[in-house]
Amino acid sequence: MVAMVARVFFLCCVMISQEGEARSNISYQNFQRLNDPKRMVKDQDRLRLNIDEDFYFSTSSLTTDISVEMYFADRSMNYSVGEAYYFFSYYDLDFSVGRKILDWNPNEKFWGNNYLNSRRNFTLLDTKREGLLGLHHTSKIGGRFEYDIFFSYFHIPTLNPSVKIENKKVISDSEWVNLPPERTTIIGEERPIAYYLNRPKERDTILKKSLGGRLSYAWEAGNENRPGKFSLYGIYKPENSLRINGEAFYVPTQREFSVVANPIVNHHILLGFNATQNVKHFGGTWTLSSGVELVDPNAKIGKDFDAIDPAGMEEANRQYDSDFFVLKPNYERESYWQGRLTRSDERATYSLQYFKLLSRPLLQDDFYSPANRWVNALGVEVKANLDQKFDLGLDLKYDFDRKDTLVVLEAGYMVNQDFLVGLGFEMLASPDENSFWAPYRANDSLFVRLGHLF
Repeated sequence: MVAMVARVFFLCCVMISQEGEARSNISYQNFQRLNDPKRMVKDQDRLRLNIDEDFYFSTSSLTTDISVEMYFADRSMNYSVGEAYYFFSYYDLDFSVGRKILDWNPNEKFWGNNYLNSRRNFTLLDTKREGLLGLHHTSKIGGRFEYDIFFSYFHIPTLNPSVKIENKKVISDSEWVNLPPERTTIIGEERPIAYYLNRPKERDTILKKSLGGRLSYAWEAGNENRPGKFSLYGIYKPENSLRINGEAFYVPTQREFSVVANPIVNHHILLGFNATQNVKHFGGTWTLSSGVELVDPNAKIGKDFDAIDPAGMEEANRQYDSDFFVLKPNYERESYWQGRLTRSDERATYSLQYFKLLSRPLLQDDFYSPANRWVNALGVEVKANLDQKFDLGLDLKYDFDRKDTLVVLEAGYMVNQDFLVGLGFEMLASPDENSFWAPYRANDSLFVRLGHLF
């Protein structure tokens, strides 16, 4: 055991950051499990391609952030388009068309919120985001006010991790999916549950409207070294992940319980505000950020933006509750507060973050309904460039209510201008069975990465 800990510590001292620098790269990765996961369905070896490029023209630009990950064992793949948009200006008005991240909530990325932008979700510890597809417009008014407008006729749900139904069973290629039960008890005897999929039409998933906006005001607090910003935002849009509702019934002749899964697109509304204050002092820049966000999955703003027709709404709210089996998706309003204190200088960025859920916690149910990742949590993030070749990163989160602990330790070494090597360490602890992280607490791993930048 001591030798194992020593080996892990040594490897962690020569690790590489999970994405390397913001440049296009291709990398080979090998994951070594430090314990026995509840479900390990992926091969340890995988190949990842990241295309992160900006193309500049005379009065416009094209930005791309695309990721593809292939698993060697079964040749399965994960795809992600984080951003892919065309930017241009017309007089003092800025426009972007395509998929772009809305940076309206500065604390969203660290806590892995999946309300405004989507998570990439190659793993549940993945911090990369996917933007919203549509028309983005930004403009300044008088130098201090700024407004953003987003509008779209299209919606692309989160694709990862994928879930499918085969041979009456719900399966996934990812160990980061909490699957529904395979059996239930009827009159003291276990019976299998057979799952069937009521597949929606593609147009019913993609052709969904969104409308949102943000208004910001910036100030200097009487000193150019103390700039600050206050913003209010609201958006009505489809949820990033499909809802999986269902209808259940017992078939005596087959001695099995049947569940018909109904994937649907449900709209929600987000309202929030953020305040940020910067102070340049003690050899670096200190940033204090605080904000509240409200998420309502039942909101509607008129017929032009109806999520689904009345018959569809009845389907969306469908529940099944018997003595043998329960299907009860959550459509509860959520609200939370986030705060952050960050110090940055030329070599490193240190961040202390706090998350407080203000609404009632939603219990763990990763298949039928969303659940809260965090309730009352403190986080620490460190990103350091020790020299031009060596990087070090730490991501630590702890929930005081559920006693969850998440640690991601990363570092990297640039062999030369084009090649990088390193490893990473991920650890989860979750003693509360009702926690979102409980099904994944045995997914600790040590990963190796060899990459080429181009």
